Amino acid sequence: MSDNDFLKQYDEIPFFKLMFSEDFGNLPAKQRFGYLFKNRLAATLLMFLGFAVLIVGFQYLKDNGIKSLLTASPVDQASEIVKTNLKSPASFHQAGGEVLWEGKTADGEKAYVVSVKFDAANSFGASLRGCMYVAYAETKDKKITWNQNYGVNDYTNLAQLCEESTPMSIKQDMVNTLVKINFPNDGIKSNAKSDDPKSSIAYGSTSDSNEFSGAKLGEKIKLHKQSQLDIDGGPYFFTANKALISFNGIAASENEMLEKPISKISFNCQNNVFGKSTGKASIDDINCESTQEDLITSAWKRYCDVYSFRPFDFPLDIVYIKNNSYAEFHYDDKKNLSLSSVGKFSDKKAFLTGVRDCSEADDMKKNAQQQGFKSLGDFMIK
Repeated sequence: MSDNDFLKQYDEIPFFKLMFSEDFGNLPAKQRFGYLFKNRLAATLLMFLGFAVLIVGFQYLKDNGIKSLLTASPVDQASEIVKTNLKSPASFHQAGGEVLWEGKTADGEKAYVVSVKFDAANSFGASLRGCMYVAYAETKDKKITWNQNYGVNDYTNLAQLCEESTPMSIKQDMVNTLVKINFPNDGIKSNAKSDDPKSSIAYGSTSDSNEFSGAKLGEKIKLHKQSQLDIDGGPYFFTANKALISFNGIAASENEMLEKPISKISFNCQNNVFGKSTGKASIDDINCESTQEDLITSAWKRYCDVYSFRPFDFPLDIVYIKNNSYAEFHYDDKKNLSLSSVGKFSDKKAFLTGVRDCSEADDMKKNAQQQGFKSLGDFMIK
């Protein structure tokens, strides 16, 4: 019997059963492989192809998937968050990064502030170098959570903040602010919205301090700008908890505005053209829930706002000043008085141009009315 006739007895045996057959396995290797490639060519090729796919797939998971799922570093995790904020996340390429702060939330979860340096395509398809700071927490079941409003901060215009060679002393203020915002006493909530009362942002300050609502008087607006609003008279720049930061004088362009030193920081307590601020802010324990009685002390000096364009029979808004801090009370249409904003200013002389001692303001109002003006504000801008 020829070898070919002898091997035909295996034709009816299923391929994988044949591969593990003891009789077939005892045949010389030359006979086995000759039969497989001559009589079972398609099945043999599929088997080897399957093994090849398994090997390549395992290597890919080892280099990418398994590493990403089981041993992702804080920079890798922060990079995934950055991608959610890009117009073209598929174009993202991590170019560097470092852990700037590590701690815990109030619930005991791991928390991080991480810098991510990356390249990504803009809306026109051009590749640009970006820099973002990311504040996030890792839950006990290994899920990543961050505040959608304040967790990701774009510092692309200050790319040096993502360079490891940049001294930590330069980065520290931004890091401290992000920690204060994202990990307050109540901890962060997963993807918390700005209107969620549980995600309130607390900022305390004293009247002789230059820092308030995550910004500092005298420093450039671009160092503390987190968002802006482009409306008539704008753009208006805001800190992370939507406190308005502004400067004295005028500027020819937005870039020039960003280079200006902050001269005033205002936290709004009521609805206005900028919308209602979220979180909490206080100066010497005066906050949005305070009443006028809380400020009737020798430390706070009382003034009246003379730029009122309401009828003369309407009371003037009241401003209390202590050192370089102020608290402004506003009358609504029903003449109910409540605290409308608290803030800080760098130039007291410039700030006082809009207010007067209230007895002096009353005399100015009478004078304006006698001269036929419709309001004290019209009199002031004559």
